[in-house]
Amino acid sequence: TPTFLQMAGSIMANTNLPPVYHFRVAAACHRAGRMEEMTRALDFFLSRIPPDTPPEAFIDVTRMYVAAQKVDRASATLEEYLRRRPTDWRAWMDQASLLISMSRTNDAVKALEAAIRIGGTEAFSYVNQNPAFGSIRDEAMRRARNIVGLPMPEARGQPQLW
Repeated sequence: TPTFLQMAGSIMANTNLPPVYHFRVAAACHRAGRMEEMTRALDFFLSRIPPDTPPEAFIDVTRMYVAAQKVDRASATLEEYLRRRPTDWRAWMDQASLLISMSRTNDAVKALEAAIRIGGTEAFSYVNQNPAFGSIRDEAMRRARNIVGLPMPEARGQPQLW
């Protein structure tokens, strides 16, 4: 509605407000399906984000960027989350998916490798069940096996672990 857009516009125009206001405008725009305004509010929020921002805020921003099909920005914010929470193997899986969609195969393999290394058997199972990882699965698992010390399958006769 025009009133909503006017209110959001006046908040976004006020650069003296704390960044959290821009985040709230972005969330409201997301709920209203106003992706262009949401993206502008998120961009401003991230340009002024305080260093002590909780890591979970980056997950919320990532989800909103994905909804707006801004995959490059989503990947960048998820990367920031992973700097703050490097043991979240599910986030590493999400990062691998985003990187695949951007045709950054080598980076996607590294992200998937990290997910497998951190997530163990649960991550192995998820990777095997998710067809999105088919193109990079074998390489990531090979690297993860070497890192975690799992035996590499020899020639014929040795069972495949996955």
